Amino acid sequence: MIEPAIVAYLGADPTVAGIVGTRIRPVTEGLRESRPFLTYEVTGDEPIMSHSGPSNFSTANVEIGIVADTYGAAANLADNIKRLLSGTQWTAANVNIIPSIMEEESDIAQGLEPGTNQNVYVKTQSYRMLYRAAS
Repeated sequence: MIEPAIVAYLGADPTVAGIVGTRIRPVTEGLRESRPFLTYEVTGDEPIMSHSGPSNFSTANVEIGIVADTYGAAANLADNIKRLLSGTQWTAANVNIIPSIMEEESDIAQGLEPGTNQNVYVKTQSYRMLYRAAS
């Protein structure tokens, strides 16, 4: 349920959209996508329990991958994602995120695109998001 909200929110930001366009994909897709692009993966999604059972809130662990051709491009895009997601509250795709907290950010790793000599730079950011369906 949270994935469409992440894609909608990141894609609606003019700066991010100007850099990646619509190239925001699940981590299992888009590996040969033209760069830069973003990936996302929800690695945990648990309802919050109350004394009377499940509440309207859930907590999700979300990993955002930033993939670009240069160190500078990856770092710039990572800074923009952090601006949008770290310590913020927002609503997108009928989901309220209240709040999104960055828990970890990787160093930028450099590798080669398989079958080519093209450098690829990857940065990951991990977030914990408290969310519920928008009312």
